[in-house]
Amino acid sequence: MSLNLDGNELGEEGAEVLAASLVRNRGLKYLELKDNIIGDAGAKALAQGLSGQTDMVLLDLTSNEIGIEGAKAIAHYLIGRQEDYPVWSERVSEREEFIPSHTRCLPSVACLPVCL
Repeated sequence: MSLNLDGNELGEEGAEVLAASLVRNRGLKYLELKDNIIGDAGAKALAQGLSGQTDMVLLDLTSNEIGIEGAKAIAHYLIGRQEDYPVWSERVSEREEFIPSHTRCLPSVACLPVCL
């Protein structure tokens, strides 16, 4: 099952409503949420809603307003699935901080550019 909501300007509230529906509806493989004005609160809600989605193949959150806190929440969801996908780190800021690359882009699982 796939869901493409690219460019719908869901915002925080829309992401929270979507997250609640993800808890009740399992089997989602592709979730595309590019360009939806989703910030940290929406990303955190989505991470909770996605926690039971074990078949996820693609989660695309590019071109949103997700910062470090939201990225950490999504990374936590993805790290729970790390037995299927390797974890590695990548430099993501001029301060040379390292965070799991899940918060940037894990090929064929999640794309999430971090707003620094």
